[in-house]
Amino acid sequence: MLHEALREYPCKNNVESFGKVNADQQLLLLENPSSINCNYYFKEHVLKILDSIDPLDYKLLFKNPQTIHADLNHGNVVIDKKSHQFIFFDFEDSSSSWMNPYFDLVFVIQRFILSSEKVSHQQLVQAFIQGYCTRQDYFLPLSPGDLFKLYRMISVRSLLILSSMSEESQLHLHTEYSKFILLFDESINHKALFDYAEKLFLTVK
Repeated sequence: MLHEALREYPCKNNVESFGKVNADQQLLLLENPSSINCNYYFKEHVLKILDSIDPLDYKLLFKNPQTIHADLNHGNVVIDKKSHQFIFFDFEDSSSSWMNPYFDLVFVIQRFILSSEKVSHQQLVQAFIQGYCTRQDYFLPLSPGDLFKLYRMISVRSLLILSSMSEESQLHLHTEYSKFILLFDESINHKALFDYAEKLFLTVK
């Protein structure tokens, strides 16, 4: 339902314009990694990651785009105890997030499901995908491996955004660089889960 509502966002032309500018800047950095303004302590590792990326995988972020939330973390989603409905907060990133809506899907799996230690990740993925599909009236095409590629690109996108910040800002981004480098490096450990999610998605929808 969130994506259905955002698809009709009244200022989507502005979102598309800003989003395309951001996408072009990120792709330019990806194609010319020597120009990144990365924190010195992490530059070698970031360059190694960028060198391993197929630009076509990164372009999946902008395939079949629409306005999305783009920051569905624990601080931006709550559940109403009475209605059991989800309430979403902080749409700041939405103003320039003209992206593949499946970005939000894999972002939720990363931030909510993979951080769970009490319930099987597969069980949570199954419940999430089934719930998502029952509330959608429109589905975008999904090719084999797309969800896992999008999952990996979350970290790459964040590293590109960090690397585009000013030199002064770079001095205070150690924690952020460490986080996204670790998430990327560990992403291969979760490939089976995303393949499972993709299989469920294609079956349920």
